[in-house]
Amino acid sequence: MGRWPRELMSGFKVHSLAVALALACAFSTAGYAQTVASTAVRADEQLALEADQLIYRRATDEIEAVGGVDILYQGNRLIADRVIYNRTTGRVVARGNVELFDGSDNVLRAQVIDVTDDFSRGFVEAVELRSPAYGEFQAARGERVSDTRYEFTDGAYRPCRVCEANRDKPTLWSVRAKTIIIDEEERTVVYRDATFALFGQPIATLPYFRHADPRVSRSTGLLRPQFGYSDERGPSIGIPYFMVLSDRTDLTITGTAFSRQGFMLDTEFRQRLDETPLGTGTYTLRGAGIYQLTPGAFSPGSVDANKRWRGLLATTGKFKPGTNWTFDWDIVFQSDRTFGRTYDVKGYNGEVITNNVSLTGLEGTSYFDLSGYQFLVQDSLDLQDRQALVTPHLTYEKTLAEGDWGKFQFVTRGSNIIRVARDAKTVPGDTKFEGLEGRASRLASEFIWSGKFTGGGMVFKPLLAARGDFYSYQTNTAAGIAGADAGVIGMATAGLEVSYPVLVTAPGSTHIIEPVAQIYARPNERLAGQLPNNDAHSLVFDSTSLFARDKFNAVDRVEGGTRVNYGLRYSAAFDNGLTLGAIAGQSWHVAGVNSFAVQDVANSTATSGLETKLSDIVFGVNAGFGKVASLDARVRYDQHSSKLARAEVEGTLYGEDLQLGLGYTFVDEQPLLGFVSDRHEVSGSFQANLTENWVVGLGASYDFSGGSFVTSNATLGYQADAGYFGINYSREEPGYTTNEITQSFDFEVRLFPFE
Repeated sequence: MGRWPRELMSGFKVHSLAVALALACAFSTAGYAQTVASTAVRADEQLALEADQLIYRRATDEIEAVGGVDILYQGNRLIADRVIYNRTTGRVVARGNVELFDGSDNVLRAQVIDVTDDFSRGFVEAVELRSPAYGEFQAARGERVSDTRYEFTDGAYRPCRVCEANRDKPTLWSVRAKTIIIDEEERTVVYRDATFALFGQPIATLPYFRHADPRVSRSTGLLRPQFGYSDERGPSIGIPYFMVLSDRTDLTITGTAFSRQGFMLDTEFRQRLDETPLGTGTYTLRGAGIYQLTPGAFSPGSVDANKRWRGLLATTGKFKPGTNWTFDWDIVFQSDRTFGRTYDVKGYNGEVITNNVSLTGLEGTSYFDLSGYQFLVQDSLDLQDRQALVTPHLTYEKTLAEGDWGKFQFVTRGSNIIRVARDAKTVPGDTKFEGLEGRASRLASEFIWSGKFTGGGMVFKPLLAARGDFYSYQTNTAAGIAGADAGVIGMATAGLEVSYPVLVTAPGSTHIIEPVAQIYARPNERLAGQLPNNDAHSLVFDSTSLFARDKFNAVDRVEGGTRVNYGLRYSAAFDNGLTLGAIAGQSWHVAGVNSFAVQDVANSTATSGLETKLSDIVFGVNAGFGKVASLDARVRYDQHSSKLARAEVEGTLYGEDLQLGLGYTFVDEQPLLGFVSDRHEVSGSFQANLTENWVVGLGASYDFSGGSFVTSNATLGYQADAGYFGINYSREEPGYTTNEITQSFDFEVRLFPFE
């Protein structure tokens, strides 16, 4: 219902008007009518009163302002035909075309306002409150019956920002009631004999309805209902009930009825704590469960079809043991591997859930993170034993010193990874191991000095680095490294980047053209391809990684040998708002063993574009035109085979009522990675305002190689000041992480969008 009770009865400071009239009277002659232009008081209590007449009646001890009354006091304004203040009874009465302004855009109108000057009692007649922030409220009569209780008769509410401009147009929803009671102490709004309307048409009548006051951020009561649909579960409706247990604890209970599967209960307890060994913070405890009535509605043989009792237990927490430290966790246990996704349990409905515990510290130039995590794959395929359990993962970075001479840093990264079963797939002529059975540990520490100097228009960036790695593993996987081993390896790097930026100015534009060359001299990578590779799989060579010192993306592989990277960078800015950027270049392995020509158990370097002496050529272009359009494209060209090896294009067009996005990805065949044919995928998204209120959204990605849509989604919604109603549809085809078609409907309802 918005904030209208407080603005109506106290936000407008009606009792201040009594003071204003009393002060104004001090400047009048008792018993005589006066025309008052303005009356000034203390500088910190500015008062101005205008009226045709100001009268003091000594017999009744009343002050009356008559005709065109306009009172300004402490940012509040009262307009009325007549205002009377009785100093004996302490009663203030404003009559006839009464308008109250509180200094914001809120406007209260009434025919009569009658209150005591201490604001203990009062009533209004024919009241109307309009607030751009909360909407419009009307009632035949309103009365303050106690310090915390207000009652209104024949009331109606429209949740609209600009009700006056939409006077003849029904809002999305509204409510009318014989009696409306606002209880400030209980923080509730009660309706008696209430009728709810949609687009101006009555849809439901309730003899009694109660909800929490929307002004209150935490109040016991019902929350917004949740609607959904899926083929296996049928239509569903969830009703959340929020309970405030104390100023530090609360409980949310959500009951969801599925037409085909029965009733699911989801309960979440939250508490905020101070002065604990972990410091100040919050934690949650959550449980959800269902007894499935029709398991056979799911695909035969799936996890969903083989269970009756299903559920999860989860907990989250975040504490600050000190000013610079944070300790948090997010842990879930499920009855089976797909429950959270199947029943769309918020927070646990993704394809992959990550259990995580971490301690993070940040102070000055130091960063520390120690964490442990586990991936839970929600799929009918039993992939769980192949997933990594990381206990722990460590990152520590610190700038030891910094000055005109450069920066001296220390970096440590490491992990201990355990798998129950190997994660492998057969590729042409080989086996690709995503992960090895057993345990693998790696700890890498590095000292880095880097500097930046200029001279003769050129920019010089020298670098020296020394890294040492401890490794240990134990595995039974037949990947050429079966057994157990441990040891220490190292890597030293000396590098230099030289660039020559040239500034070119032209009418209406500025351009920077910058030739760049790098050289990194290193010994060969020790034990290249002979150690487990758990984290350095995603090797993508393009314009974004052309000038990277180490083009491996993680710790388990480190680039060795001497390499030269060279290319050209370009940027431009135009007065009309257009910006351009481009980069082109190539990498040349000069000496030593090329790490990218050496395969490991994950085949991570296969067809990377770096495995030959001269790499593929990479290009990158980006463009933007204010808030109208943007384009980003990256291309890798194989100069040896004269083929396009990789291409990615993303573009977005923005309009006043339209947003259009298009994307295209091409990747040449990569047999050793399991892709025996070229991959072409196009994606698009479309969002538009069809009318003032109706919105539509479409999205899809299509795999040309497989000849099918990978994902598709659609949204149709009606949005207004009064809220939003929408229907969402999504569909996902079988892929690497799922062997089933997944589709769902979601009905979204949002009220009070401007709260």
